[in-house]
Amino acid sequence: QLDKHAHSPLLYHGVMFYIDKVQNIDDSMTRYQYFLQCKSDVIEGKLPCTPKQAVTLAAYSVQAEFGDHDYEQHTPEFFKDYVILPRTMTTDEASLQELTQEVVTTHHSLQGVAPSVAELRYLLEARQLDSYGTEFYPTKDDKGRDYLLGVSYMGISVKDLNGRPSIYFRWSDIANLTQNKRTFGINGMGSNR
Repeated sequence: QLDKHAHSPLLYHGVMFYIDKVQNIDDSMTRYQYFLQCKSDVIEGKLPCTPKQAVTLAAYSVQAEFGDHDYEQHTPEFFKDYVILPRTMTTDEASLQELTQEVVTTHHSLQGVAPSVAELRYLLEARQLDSYGTEFYPTKDDKGRDYLLGVSYMGISVKDLNGRPSIYFRWSDIANLTQNKRTFGINGMGSNR
């Protein structure tokens, strides 16, 4: 179908189910593809992180993809041609330069770490991010207030966009999910929401 209907096809690998114990991925190619998906999620902002977390993740990514730090080659100017930090953090040229320098410094501290180990450390670090493995969908409550409904391997979260605390339902706490046209309901064990 791509030959017939696509002018310039571009296919993406997509993770459907995120896992908690990334260290249990034994196959190196599977782990590499999982690493690439998590890296893409961080860069595209689907997996938000702080600047410090972004620097750590970028350093692991650089170690995994380029190997040990080379003083002559791996400079901030070299990494201008590569997207290694979240796009939301790279809009200001001065902060981009500063963060890239921090990535280079952190990358230097990873000297001797094997690329496969750097991939695993990246995945373990990404797993700690708040939105890891969560797919968000915009929604409204019955009063018209905006929320994000997040579905993950751990359960369902309802994130209020007005600053109120999020509500979280673990899969084991959910008795029933109901849906009627555009209305979605979560019935918890011992409660009705």
